[in-house]
Amino acid sequence: MKAVLPALLAIATLVPSTLLGQTQGARVEGTVLDSSNAAIAAAKLTLLNSRTQQKLEVTSNASGYYLFAAVVPGLYTLTAEAQGFRQSTIANLEVNVGVSLRQEIKLEVGSVAESITIEASAVTIQTSDATIQRAVTLRDIDTLPQLARGPIALATFQPGVQLGTSNNDPSFARINGMRQGSNNNTLDGIDVNDAVVPRLGLTMNANNSDSVEEFRIITNGAKAEYGRNAGGTVELITRSGTNQFHGNLFEYHRNTVLNANNFFNKSSGRELPRPKFIQNQFGGSIGGPVSIPKLFNGKDKLFFFYNYQGTRTAQEVVRNRTVLTNEAKAGIFRWTAGGATQSFNILQADPRRLGIDKAVATNLALLPAPNNTDLGDGFNTAGFRFNAPANNQGDQHTFKTDWQARQNIRTYFRYSWFETVTLADSLNNAEATFPGQPNGTQGGVRDGYSIGMNWTVSPSVVNELLVGTSGSSVVFGRVRSVQFRGQSLIGSNLFTNPIPTGFGSGRYSPVNPQISDNLTLIRGKHTFKTGLRFSNTRQNSFSDANIFPTISLALGNGNAVPAANGPAASAIDSAARGRYDLLYNDLLGRVSSVQQTFYSDLTTFTPGEPRVRNFLFRDISFYFQDDWRITNKLTLNIGLRHEYFGLPSERDGLQGRYRQAFAGQVNTVGQIADLTIEKANTWFNKDKNNFAPRFGFAYAANSKTSIRASWGVFYDRIIGGAAIDPDATTPGFAQASTVFPNSAGTDNRVSDPNLLRPATPTTPLLTPAATRGFGSTNIIDPNLRTPYVLQMNFTIQRELARNTVLEAGYVSNRGIKLLLDHDLNQTRIYSSGFLGDFQELQAFQARNTPTSAGNNLVRIYGTAAAAITAIGPNPVRQGGVGSAANTVDTTGYTRFAAAGVSQYYLRNFPQFTQVWLSTNMGRSAYDSLQVSVRRQQGAVKGAINYTWSKTIDNASVDGSGNTALLDSYNLKINRAISDINRPHTLNWMVSYTLPIGRGKLLGGGMPDWVDRFAGGWEIGSLGIITSGSPMSISSGIATGPNQFSFATSGHLADYAGTDRKIGQVERVGNGVRFFTPEQFSRFSVPVAGSVGNSGRNAFRGPGFFNTDLSLVKRFRLAERKFITFRAEGYNLLNTVNFLNPNLNLQVPATFGVISGTPTGAANQSGARILQGALRFDF
Repeated sequence: MKAVLPALLAIATLVPSTLLGQTQGARVEGTVLDSSNAAIAAAKLTLLNSRTQQKLEVTSNASGYYLFAAVVPGLYTLTAEAQGFRQSTIANLEVNVGVSLRQEIKLEVGSVAESITIEASAVTIQTSDATIQRAVTLRDIDTLPQLARGPIALATFQPGVQLGTSNNDPSFARINGMRQGSNNNTLDGIDVNDAVVPRLGLTMNANNSDSVEEFRIITNGAKAEYGRNAGGTVELITRSGTNQFHGNLFEYHRNTVLNANNFFNKSSGRELPRPKFIQNQFGGSIGGPVSIPKLFNGKDKLFFFYNYQGTRTAQEVVRNRTVLTNEAKAGIFRWTAGGATQSFNILQADPRRLGIDKAVATNLALLPAPNNTDLGDGFNTAGFRFNAPANNQGDQHTFKTDWQARQNIRTYFRYSWFETVTLADSLNNAEATFPGQPNGTQGGVRDGYSIGMNWTVSPSVVNELLVGTSGSSVVFGRVRSVQFRGQSLIGSNLFTNPIPTGFGSGRYSPVNPQISDNLTLIRGKHTFKTGLRFSNTRQNSFSDANIFPTISLALGNGNAVPAANGPAASAIDSAARGRYDLLYNDLLGRVSSVQQTFYSDLTTFTPGEPRVRNFLFRDISFYFQDDWRITNKLTLNIGLRHEYFGLPSERDGLQGRYRQAFAGQVNTVGQIADLTIEKANTWFNKDKNNFAPRFGFAYAANSKTSIRASWGVFYDRIIGGAAIDPDATTPGFAQASTVFPNSAGTDNRVSDPNLLRPATPTTPLLTPAATRGFGSTNIIDPNLRTPYVLQMNFTIQRELARNTVLEAGYVSNRGIKLLLDHDLNQTRIYSSGFLGDFQELQAFQARNTPTSAGNNLVRIYGTAAAAITAIGPNPVRQGGVGSAANTVDTTGYTRFAAAGVSQYYLRNFPQFTQVWLSTNMGRSAYDSLQVSVRRQQGAVKGAINYTWSKTIDNASVDGSGNTALLDSYNLKINRAISDINRPHTLNWMVSYTLPIGRGKLLGGGMPDWVDRFAGGWEIGSLGIITSGSPMSISSGIATGPNQFSFATSGHLADYAGTDRKIGQVERVGNGVRFFTPEQFSRFSVPVAGSVGNSGRNAFRGPGFFNTDLSLVKRFRLAERKFITFRAEGYNLLNTVNFLNPNLNLQVPATFGVISGTPTGAANQSGARILQGALRFDF
């Protein structure tokens, strides 16, 4: 790093201007008129940057129209003059990143030597286009609270922005009902979002509150020059040097003693100490003209800017893990029956008389005793809440130069570098499972540059060129991949594994290069703009996923607990018996399956070695647009964009596809037992027809009112993460081998010396055997098309007073052909007759009712009793037909032929348990009313925004991971309220200068020395009030066809009521509940074959309220020397917000119980945080 910065400085100052480019310039346009509103042609207009004194000049055309294209954001003075008229000067004209600012100019008759100066309006109605956008200015960034000093967090406080899956982490926010990955963030025109799993508030390059000048967020109705994604676009601009040397040194400090304690740390009967948090963020900036005495004077020409920020954090995060009670550890299972506590000794029921398995006992010794009952059933399982250490540190550098090469050529160069080291990866819940255990880690380097040039070829022709890169590396170090490398680990049923079974991974995802060029041409009333964009994205990764054996102790695959090995059915209810069976297997170490994945290059396997991939994505787009100013009141925006997103291609040829799938034979009706891999460089066909028309208009009804509307097609780039699963589950390259030691009804244990384990394959198997042993595989539809969204808006703006604008509008999105994964290998319980046969087994078990002669389950297993034993008595009793079908198919398929049953009896593709197909079946609909009031002048500046919205979809995820569907063969029943639907959102970002000090309302005549302390105080406020997130109530039993619905926690529950607006936060004793006992009683487990009637996302969890405040005072020490003091409060009122409650009916003790508060990367306790800062400016 020490050698890099000087080299970059040299390059930046010497590189030829013809190689540079910039695309985030704004536009300043308008019309020059006389007092009778007649156009003035040939008027000379000058735009002067107040900080750098750089000057732009244009001349009005025959219609009086003028345009400054590609204007660098900043504060300007606009001057207009014409023969026979007085000169007109508009001062303090604020130009924000990427905006089209319209400034009408009226000249009065007189001498050019005479001049009139007026103050520019900071907020005006928009009459140039219908784009819905907001600018976050330098003052906003300097004044408003930003807990992690990341200004992009302010993007959350805009109309149409909803909190996402993490209430307290703005980086997961969504825009106008779109998916998490549908947004794009740029820094100086270069993409800086995560190419693999992008999200709104995450930038993969160095930036902070002292390096970012300002940014703009576009949420709807962008013109054709914008593309790549169908959600929001955030454009950040790095600060620049000026004609004077300026700099600062800063220190931001947070400390445990200033923080409030987490609510649940105080609610468990005894108060845990406040989670430790001591953070220092320090650094500084310097900028000015580049000058070499007696050789070069860069004033007005060449400027530099440098920023450094270091972060050192010593912190703890609150965690609550599920542990066994002391009685359960000793083998005593407890439950209630008839109002009394009952118990049963599992160890005495062990037919092998081995007691607790030795390997299990080693794990149990690492489990602490419980200290709360917010988790578990209170008898056998409970919670252990503790403060887990999670220290981290980071260093970032930003360097930028700006060069006015000629009067008509402006260039710049920016380089950023950022390293993070997280010693305990609490963001991904990979910190120590319990005190004293090792941590999972995270760390990496993010860097990139941007080089740009704006060339004013003539007053009517401007070209903008941009070249840059952005790269980010990250390594997720996991305990299993480091401290326990090569070992087989146990996945428990009822408690948190003390040694986590997750694997390490890492990736490097550079965009290198990204090139764009934009040409603006003015002809009469038309402003034409055309351009192209090319990006080459690499997705390099490694993964240890499943390279060592993982042992499952679940109940499936012949590992069900015999009915006789536990309490009598008459003495225990089915839910309690289900928990008994899980604990029985946990303690005795009875093995359901052992899984391991082997990776190869299609020639040889390398056991225990990670999967390494280097994928390439090449995207190119071009556009043409016309801003047609039909009259001074009406402007049309017309454009067409074409997007081509390159197919993922593996650099080293490590890519393959199913031959039959590429031929279109893998679908909901196909039945194939010999799916075969062939080597290929693509998974699906190219999509070259992505033409996206855009239409919009802006109409100035009068000087204070504008009416705007737009409609457009926006293609949505499929996130890079969608390529992970198809690659990782391709046979030959990856062979997931699963064995079922107890499939024949045996009783094998973890510590048995001859326990069956997956064997290393001899040669890559391109056609897996029809044994279900490969597990899950992912396939992409060969005709997959690029998803797109239809955007529409209609808004009205009204100037209420000078610099104060009210805006109200209708905004909608319609997601078409969105990515959706569904399981083509879902068990066919309906069409195969399995459901009816299963129901006969239920009747036999409950009433000894004889089964029919054609019952396939009896034919497979010989008798009804044998079938129940093979499936497991509890799944039959509970109606778990999805689990039963999976067990029969995975462990009983060898009996199918002898019983006269087809190998396709339950699954269409018997080589696998799941066949996920990525398709264009996703759909979404978003409608909203958005209202905002903005003011950007005087003592009060900011915006207050309200959004009413409704989002409906059939899946809410992007494609990184699979979608949990109720029924993959009936996607209609998954259409419901979206996972992210929040009907009401009110947010604000406001700054206020207190009216105290010389010349102010209070203390107007105070002495200068008093004013230095009493005057100039500013308050910044951020806030949000929003509806709770939707909830689906789980029965905990797979009563429908899909065993894997809703994160393996069963299908939906049945609901006996009609009012689904139930539930509220209620503090009871030491805990918090959301549903009353009476409301709980309305839910029940559906009958076998039903997916439940309660509905997907039909209920809503607790709402969310948060307000942050900053108090800022600038003390003047001397001319151009200041000390700034900041005091900031986050969750200032210490409002206790709650996560959604536990929603699994099979754990009644915690159903409806809330056990956590929302946290985020910067606030991992959710409680109030105070931060202080000092900054010295010179």
